[in-house]
Amino acid sequence: MVNVEKNNLKPSGDLLSKNAAYFALLIIIVLGLFLRVYDLGSKSFWADEIISITGSERIVDMNSFLSPDPYNAHPPLYFLILKLGSYFGGGEVLLRLFSVFFGLLSIPAIFLLAKQFFDLKTSVLASFLLSISPFLLRFDREVRMYSLFMFLTVITILFFIKALKRDKNYYWVGYVFFMVLTLYTHYHSFLVLASTWLFFFLEFNTYKSIWRKAFISQVVIAVFYSFWLLPFIHHYFLYSAPVAGLIRFPSVYGFWIKPLYLFYSFSLGQTILPWNYHIVIPGLILFMILFLLGLKSFSRREISIFFGSFLFFPIVLGLFITELMPRYFIFICPVFYLLIAGGINRLERKKHQLIMILFLTAILSFPVRNYYLNQEFHILANVTPWRDVGKYINKNFNNDDILINIGGSPSLSYYSDLNALTFIGTSTELDIIDKIIELDNMPIPSKDIWLVVSNPAYKEAADSVLIWMNKNYKLINEKKYFIDNDFDRKSKYFNKNFLKYRVIVYLYRKNDELSNLVRT
Repeated sequence: MVNVEKNNLKPSGDLLSKNAAYFALLIIIVLGLFLRVYDLGSKSFWADEIISITGSERIVDMNSFLSPDPYNAHPPLYFLILKLGSYFGGGEVLLRLFSVFFGLLSIPAIFLLAKQFFDLKTSVLASFLLSISPFLLRFDREVRMYSLFMFLTVITILFFIKALKRDKNYYWVGYVFFMVLTLYTHYHSFLVLASTWLFFFLEFNTYKSIWRKAFISQVVIAVFYSFWLLPFIHHYFLYSAPVAGLIRFPSVYGFWIKPLYLFYSFSLGQTILPWNYHIVIPGLILFMILFLLGLKSFSRREISIFFGSFLFFPIVLGLFITELMPRYFIFICPVFYLLIAGGINRLERKKHQLIMILFLTAILSFPVRNYYLNQEFHILANVTPWRDVGKYINKNFNNDDILINIGGSPSLSYYSDLNALTFIGTSTELDIIDKIIELDNMPIPSKDIWLVVSNPAYKEAADSVLIWMNKNYKLINEKKYFIDNDFDRKSKYFNKNFLKYRVIVYLYRKNDELSNLVRT
């Protein structure tokens, strides 16, 4: 057995007792639970959540589990868990509880990982930052795999570090087990695997006596992942950035701002917009100070290699090989909070530490508040009130009506629960107009056409179709949902389309004699 755990890596004079630390951790977990379950069902399922639900429904046996889903570009583990959980029921609250559960598990997981390198106070602080994180709050409350991905990453790193330091077989088994689960959860898990390799190679002189076990662990991981190798290749050529043209970043300032945006998202979340200066400026200044203070811990070699391997390396590698979506990097967010917690603990006086914690908590309360009030979201897709839209259409839709949704949102299909829907998933307005003419010429008496405009990616097509519809049909009703008060500024500073209203439902009628009959 090789026991190379270095007690001198932890600062001496740990003033927080174990009992106090574990009691604080319990309080933090309760706080995290409250933030994650409060008003959990208020938001409608958005498109990606519906994709998760329908993807889970397509898993019916082992063959379907190990086959690439044509409508879903992710590995299947989360969808299997969702499938098993759906036997207990459905709905927004129940299905989101699985994400809440894994997000909650990440709180004690980062505490245990932090203990491998830092004192109890830093471990508690890292757990606290994770529990109140406005960035994680969103992803811990939606039907997607991100909270599972984050938890599995933290627990994988924990078992990996323990396997190296303690050289116990059950730690190696735990590392292999959780690494395989991580690989079956999200494709960015390859960055996690690469980070473990980098850490081992940089610390090879310390752990070279156990290189055989490290090598065997990689072989076993490869064997278990081989069952998903063909689906991975299929997804790569179907959805990879070079093939599908997905390399994009929604800023007029270009590529260089990518890591800054990631830092911004991890620090303040995505429910506080950059022009909210009275929160953003002091918030980013505080996080930057703590980030730089945390870097001082790099004077200890193993800690510097830990952060270099599990924080900076995946960022640098990931930003160059994949599209920047902060949620794709959620797996390193707990390590980021660990660095920030280390920065707080570097403050010499307890008074200064307490003041810093209070300031951070006060600042983070603003984006957390925005989350619950559906305000200042960078991207509003997941707050669109599809439940209300579906109820409205259900109430007023006749059997001989035609409904066309430009963009083909799965959420409208889910909440409207209608069989007479026609969804147009194309950005070519001529295709949509041809489809309208085709449907209108069908031998069905008295047809009204519902046109739902909801997807910013199809804004140009929608504008063209509306011009054509207004020339050829009579608009008899229009209903708007959820105004984006920051529409003008977003359109100016971000290089992508936005909609002033998240959804507009238009009702057109061809027969002018009936145009005075307006449905409410």
